[in-house]
Amino acid sequence: MTGREQTSEDVFPDVAAATVRIRGYRSDHEKVGLGVLVGSGLLLTAAHCLEFDNDTGARLILGEHVHFEIETACGRALKAVPLFIESISDIAVLGPLDRYAYDEEWVGAYESFREGTRPVPLWKGEGPSPSSAPGAGEFGVRVRSHEKRWITGTATVFRAGRPHLWMKTDERIDGRMSGGPIVNDSGALVSVVTAAGGYLGMTNEGHAPLLRQALPEWLFRVASGA
Repeated sequence: MTGREQTSEDVFPDVAAATVRIRGYRSDHEKVGLGVLVGSGLLLTAAHCLEFDNDTGARLILGEHVHFEIETACGRALKAVPLFIESISDIAVLGPLDRYAYDEEWVGAYESFREGTRPVPLWKGEGPSPSSAPGAGEFGVRVRSHEKRWITGTATVFRAGRPHLWMKTDERIDGRMSGGPIVNDSGALVSVVTAAGGYLGMTNEGHAPLLRQALPEWLFRVASGA
């Protein structure tokens, strides 16, 4: 979607519309995470929202068709295929179906969602310059919940170039929010929810992948719509 300039009033509704539910476990259909549409029609989520094993990559290379079930914010069913799964940073990227391998109905459903939904822009910076002063690199964030609410908080980038940030939220982070968008006050996607358990049992703080560093450079460019 192009031709409309974003304002502060419609930034967050756009993010909400781009947030999807992901049923990434065939063995447990009740286990549902979140994901978010970004540039070039890709979906970002947490790797642990997807069921995969050591052989998944080999099966994909050998031509096996692996896909995951998606539900859009308006309740439409989609399918998406894995393009990138990285379990250390806990980040994964899903994308459109191969039209030569899937029914046109499913291919068209994904394309329709992509064309009718404004993708969330990726945050291209690393945050305020970190220093030894407490909170010097801190900035505001908002997290989309599985209950379709916004939770406010702060994030800190302690070391430039590192693939993680530290996040604290004003409410508890539920495990069902995994993979959901973490945006800054301008509505740019900084990260996705990964550590629902938090630190020392406190579920309102923990690490999250800094997308600018956690994604490969080529994939970050694609996800940015470049």
